[in-house]
Amino acid sequence: MRNAPGHSVIASLLPTLALLISAATLVACDDETECGVEYEIDFGEIGTEVAVGDTVETTLTVRQCGDPLSGGGISIASTSGGGDVSPVEAVTDAAGEVAVTFTLGSVPVVNTYRVAVADVGGASPAFATSVSFEPTLDPPYDPAPFVDVDTWMIDNGLEGSTEDLAFGPDGNMYMGVTEALIRITPVGDIDRVATTGAELRNPLGIAFDAAGNAWIADSDADALLMMTPAGVLSIVVDEANGAPLEAPNHVAVSPDGLVVFSDPCLGLLVAYDPGTDTVTQTLDFDLAADGGPNGIAFDPAGGAVYVLTENTSVLCNQPRIPYEDELAGLFRFDFDGSALANRSAVAPQLGVFGDGLAFDGEGNLYTIFDTIDVFSLDESTIYVHPAGDFANPVKLAAATDRIFANLLFGEGEFGEGNLYIAMLSIPPLTDESTRGVEVISLSIPGPSVRPE
Repeated sequence: MRNAPGHSVIASLLPTLALLISAATLVACDDETECGVEYEIDFGEIGTEVAVGDTVETTLTVRQCGDPLSGGGISIASTSGGGDVSPVEAVTDAAGEVAVTFTLGSVPVVNTYRVAVADVGGASPAFATSVSFEPTLDPPYDPAPFVDVDTWMIDNGLEGSTEDLAFGPDGNMYMGVTEALIRITPVGDIDRVATTGAELRNPLGIAFDAAGNAWIADSDADALLMMTPAGVLSIVVDEANGAPLEAPNHVAVSPDGLVVFSDPCLGLLVAYDPGTDTVTQTLDFDLAADGGPNGIAFDPAGGAVYVLTENTSVLCNQPRIPYEDELAGLFRFDFDGSALANRSAVAPQLGVFGDGLAFDGEGNLYTIFDTIDVFSLDESTIYVHPAGDFANPVKLAAATDRIFANLLFGEGEFGEGNLYIAMLSIPPLTDESTRGVEVISLSIPGPSVRPE
């Protein structure tokens, strides 16, 4: 297992790469030539098998009207996938050639590079095309520990598990642990958040709004809580559809402040408007067919909310549902800024349990699903769902000795390309020491505007 991308092609271990070159031809009338101004780029001998982090060296040949373009200005830029290229600007030689090195990003999604050509002496591109690579990742990453939360919890007399992560207005990371919230600094210092008011019992979900309030899904309090910047806790929602909540699990806040939380055991998504102090929507899931809703993420691009589900048989003591059924999947709702509608199954049946999810800055979606073998953990997996193709996820990380719970892209001093993972401790499936925070360094940063 590894925690950093490799830089070599191992053809025997990698499936065939789909190399995609999108080419276009720009033709302009020119009375001084018979062919007009017609450009083409030959990308040379590019391999058909690449892995994340690999370098691909090639020689580009630029032709105009079929002849090598000498002295043409070339500019190259990575437009998706987080890769690098060298050089970013060059001038073609007498043979119309430029030596180029593409370095692929660390995420197994399509890497695209735009190549633009200017006329000799020209300042603006006369022709542009792109080349794309689809790198593989084998084996998946093994995330590295970020901070030793387990030892800190032991030293401070806190039992139970770690669960969710969120960034507060002070730039620090906040994490839910049994009966408490803790604060983690970029250098790994930990302290307990002092609170007053309502009791904090089991904060499974955390999200901050623009005013600095923390919204907390507390499964043991059977309620949605709010914590002010001063640390004052209050119960905001403890029932839906006239019945008590059972075990709220995850929470997310829209850019406009709508709070949406899940209650997997009831099979409910609940939308709450802080401005009017009202529950504006409850949306039902069929527990036996789709599982109960858990993780929630607003698409930073707008227009959609994504939800992961989980098998609720064991977690919610619902024996009518076979405990081994892989009901967990990814679902989508349309979102107009105030209401969710038109649920659709995007990637169903990816595991027994679905947990956290997060978007990166290019619209790729990262999800956590777990599979079991009888009553033992089979694998906890982080998938990346490529932007525009969420139905075909690729494994990003996997573990058989510990459980991934929730995801959070770094900000500020935490590093925008770092994907932080809250770890779940569920004896006897895992050892208690597996609780804490782990991290993977990726080439694609998180979104500039977080869903929360």
